[in-house]
Amino acid sequence: MRVVFFSTLTNSSWGGSEVLWYKTALHMRENGVQVSAFVKKFDTEPLQIKNLKKSGVDVQFYSDGHEISFYKRLIKKIINLFHTPNGPFDELIKCNPDHIFFSQSHSYDLGYYSEESLQKLINSKLKFSVICQNNTEYSFVPENNVRLKIKQVYENANKVFFVSKRNQSNAEQIICSKIENAEIISNSLSISNIEIGVLPYPDNLVIQFACVARFRCSHKGQNLLLDVLSKSKWKKRSWVLNFYGGGEDKEYLIDLTKFLNLSDRVRFHGQVDEIKQVWEKNHILLLPSFGEGMSLALQEAMLCGRTCVVTDVGGNAELVDKNINGWIAGGTTQNAFDEAMEEAWTDIQKWQEMGILAFEKAKSLIDLNPQNKLHKYISKNLLSE
Repeated sequence: MRVVFFSTLTNSSWGGSEVLWYKTALHMRENGVQVSAFVKKFDTEPLQIKNLKKSGVDVQFYSDGHEISFYKRLIKKIINLFHTPNGPFDELIKCNPDHIFFSQSHSYDLGYYSEESLQKLINSKLKFSVICQNNTEYSFVPENNVRLKIKQVYENANKVFFVSKRNQSNAEQIICSKIENAEIISNSLSISNIEIGVLPYPDNLVIQFACVARFRCSHKGQNLLLDVLSKSKWKKRSWVLNFYGGGEDKEYLIDLTKFLNLSDRVRFHGQVDEIKQVWEKNHILLLPSFGEGMSLALQEAMLCGRTCVVTDVGGNAELVDKNINGWIAGGTTQNAFDEAMEEAWTDIQKWQEMGILAFEKAKSLIDLNPQNKLHKYISKNLLSE
């Protein structure tokens, strides 16, 4: 049996959207499956890609052309007038795998590939499934040709996996059609069955807020959070905000912190490999996202026994019960998130108790080994032929 994973992530070398397919690839390889992975080539190779190679996964790199200079793109365009270019799908089809997993960092990524490339894939009769990670809420509607292409992809897939019910619903509204072959799957976390449990509550008298997310404000909304905390009422309260993560907007967020006179209250910690280190120190998660799939940071916080304030996007409301195990902002605006944080602050004495309820809810819903589910699905799918 040979399985191929194709990642559509092209704006960074690694991210939370990659964890599920990465862990599934390693799991399948450990169980004797021949595994290949197609990923975009970056100057710096992530540790996870190195791990895949060490485990025996055949890693192949593709280029989407964005890094090519203007003049090279112009020459390439002229050549393409007389010759059909070979896209990454050509090499993928040549592998002739038993099954292909397309891991989409955004639910419509495949719709941006050319009609010719997608038709080659469909006409090849190769079996494939699609994993949909993030989804943008109502503020974004792709072009009509993209909508039609992604609808065709979904219809021809063996299975379309979504990481939250909300993401499936959003995708169905975009293509204006039910996705009959859809299935919900948990995301892979950096925390194991053995490690989960309510951590001792921090005894620090100064409240420690944590925002664990990639520094991409258009997605994760860290600038909105800083705007809220710059209000005079928040400046009068005793708290520290700890940012964890990395990404393209880090320098902007540092500058914004200075501009809003919050430098003495905000800390930038970078990425932390052991999530327990975050929740041994912090009291509550603040996640003002504009869009989500099923947030890894939210799941991990809850599994460590911490409550949260989140926006009502992606799968957040599938885990967070408002005013029971956390708080949900009524919108993705400064005022809405401020109101939710104000409610949380008023109930600060309940945070420890609510964190325990958060743990119980998360433990009851989250599959900590979704890679097993994908492996079983593939094995059953192929053996039934």
